[in-house]
Amino acid sequence: MITSDKYLQPSEHERLLQTLRIARYTDTRNALMIELALRCGARASELLDLRKSDLKDDFEMVFIRGIKGSKDRDVALNSDFYKRLKEYAAGVDDLLFPISYKRFHQIWHEYTPNPLKGIHSLRHTFAILFYEKTKDVLKLKRALGHVSLKNTMVYTEVRYSKEEMRKEAI
Repeated sequence: MITSDKYLQPSEHERLLQTLRIARYTDTRNALMIELALRCGARASELLDLRKSDLKDDFEMVFIRGIKGSKDRDVALNSDFYKRLKEYAAGVDDLLFPISYKRFHQIWHEYTPNPLKGIHSLRHTFAILFYEKTKDVLKLKRALGHVSLKNTMVYTEVRYSKEEMRKEAI
């Protein structure tokens, strides 16, 4: 079950986005790394494994090698963000973010709007926002690299509001 302590609340999400908007000019790599995690739902290890060659220009996608038994996948990115990521990638040799897992966690703690929430909250936040936007659990399953639909279904009821229930009343 995905509880509210496992994903960013709307106010936390907005605070993080504001922080990232400022940091993109002073701390480009770290801001891009966190924003990419939020925009593609990659696990920390998947993100740290990304290579320059994983950026797919034809559809402005990033190729993510699945871990923990998940599938490899392509995830589409917003055009403006993709262009910023591509500009950054021009200055790297191979790995997009050549840092350790431990360092990534330290960076997250510099940016997090809630110190009680770990990096994985970015994956959960991505999944919730993606499902709310598309209402398509199969697309979400593919975007997360899940093998089982059962694992994806947990995101379909996270923020099912009383307003939505009221609209569906018979």
